[in-house]
Amino acid sequence: MRHFVFRWLATTVAVMIAASIIHGIRYDSAGALIGAALLLGILNAFVRPVLLILL
Repeated sequence: MRHFVFRWLATTVAVMIAASIIHGIRYDSAGALIGAALLLGILNAFVRPVLLILL
C-alpha cells in the first residue's frame, strides 16, 4: 500500500509537470489532477501485469 501511495504521488507530480510543458494537457483543479493520477495508477497496476504475462 505504501508503495502504491508513493507511486501515486510521483504520478501526480509527473502529470502536473506534463501539463505545464505540453499545451494539450490541462487540469481545472487539484482534485482533477489527483483523480487523473489515481486513474493512471490503477490502470498501471492492472494493465502492466497482464502485459507482462502476455509478453
